[in-house]
Amino acid sequence: MKNFLLAVITFLLGFIIVYGFYYFTTLKKLKKKRSITKKDINVEAKLFIGLNNIDMSTINCYKLNKTLCLFNAIIIALSLVVSTITDVLILKFLIALVFIFVMLYFTYKLYAKYLKKKGKI
Repeated sequence: MKNFLLAVITFLLGFIIVYGFYYFTTLKKLKKKRSITKKDINVEAKLFIGLNNIDMSTINCYKLNKTLCLFNAIIIALSLVVSTITDVLILKFLIALVFIFVMLYFTYKLYAKYLKKKGKI
């Protein structure tokens, strides 16, 4: 029970810190702009658009960035929890790195399928 509570607290703190960082560095800047160009979007959104061949004119860039920041915060917080499996520092780093890349790829693909199914892209 103690380990479970520690994992939940680690996840919540990691999520709040990462999402807060994304919010103050990316989303707050985009919220102030009236028109968003390709230069204004973050790297994750560019990766999402490039992976799925999306036309920028068909999608709301602010909502896309907000959703991707939420996904990224959840994935990074989960990788923080998953990497606590071992005590070896290098192994923790490798587990977190592999987990982040795999989860980002699959999450972005699933989100693109969802948007295509809804007809938004």
